[in-house]
Amino acid sequence: MKRKAWFLRLTALLAAATVCWLADDAQLGTWKLNEAKSKIGAGAVKNTTVVYEASGDSVKVTVDGVGSDGENLA
Repeated sequence: MKRKAWFLRLTALLAAATVCWLADDAQLGTWKLNEAKSKIGAGAVKNTTVVYEASGDSVKVTVDGVGSDGENLA
């Protein structure tokens, strides 16, 4: 019985460590605005695409959107 409990604890620990290791960069990537589900009011600035990328020890953020006047933001 002790051997089975030890094995279950070890398996749970390894699973938790794996999840934490894989989740390091969960926020990095390209995020796009779904305007159909968005609750942004008319005339507001819309960030249509936001890109998060690792740059050394920091994170570089690039935002692309449309201003309230309808012109593209860089």
